[in-house]
Amino acid sequence: MGQKHQTSPAARLAVSYRWHLTHHATFKEAITTLLSTANNNTYESITSLESRLYGNFNLQLSYTAIYNEFPVISYYKKFNTITTADLMYHF
Repeated sequence: MGQKHQTSPAARLAVSYRWHLTHHATFKEAITTLLSTANNNTYESITSLESRLYGNFNLQLSYTAIYNEFPVISYYKKFNTITTADLMYHF
């Protein structure tokens, strides 16, 4: 009883593209944003380069950048990055 209800509409926008550099190398980019009326917007960008190594084995190098205007936990940074190198097998 007596609980307050708050509604904060949000919109998610995303775009991605793939560019085949050569027959065995692909560049990919994916950008996502979450726009909130509560002024807590989040932006994420994932950039990767994938190349065929041998047979069904591929190597993927990727870089992820995430920006959050107001992190939920106060000691979290607003801007974070992740760099990965993945060995992939396609079957």
